[in-house]
Amino acid sequence: NPYLTLMPTGFTHNHDFCNTAKLTSKGYKTCLYCKSLTLKKALQSQDPFLGQCYLGQTEVIKPVYINNKLACVIYLGNLLDLAEKNEVIRKIKRNAPLIDNMHCFDKKDLDAYLDIIELITQFITFIHVQFQKTLLLQHDTSPIFRGNIHPSVRIVADYISVHYNLNIQLVQLSKICF
Repeated sequence: NPYLTLMPTGFTHNHDFCNTAKLTSKGYKTCLYCKSLTLKKALQSQDPFLGQCYLGQTEVIKPVYINNKLACVIYLGNLLDLAEKNEVIRKIKRNAPLIDNMHCFDKKDLDAYLDIIELITQFITFIHVQFQKTLLLQHDTSPIFRGNIHPSVRIVADYISVHYNLNIQLVQLSKICF
């Protein structure tokens, strides 16, 4: 869907924290491994869940399913759980001393993050559905009127909807449907 296409920077984590953590080969491989674990979990459930990178950063992760198929995964991340702050800071100083910008959150804030991620999910689903409807309308060659209408009435109604700008006579319409 062209309306939902991400810039290349949106395909992977593109945040100062993550970019710094991925400067080393070990950091990059570990980050990709953590990402693969979240993707595996996203394939197993449609429910949002929390994930944590090897440096202790927390993410709210939401698989987005459309027509029972995984369409994308939303990551709302770079969160530092206040309850684990001291341990995470020690881990970061030991493994990635250049990192210093983190957004702290309290577990009570989790509902707000879940609301944000649900809003994003609804937006993605809405855009996808609207785009699919547009594609169907562009390729739809079936008559305009539907429902439980007599075939003769449907043929006449379709003719009128296509030729509305002409001076249509009853004689013409009766010839169309014999």
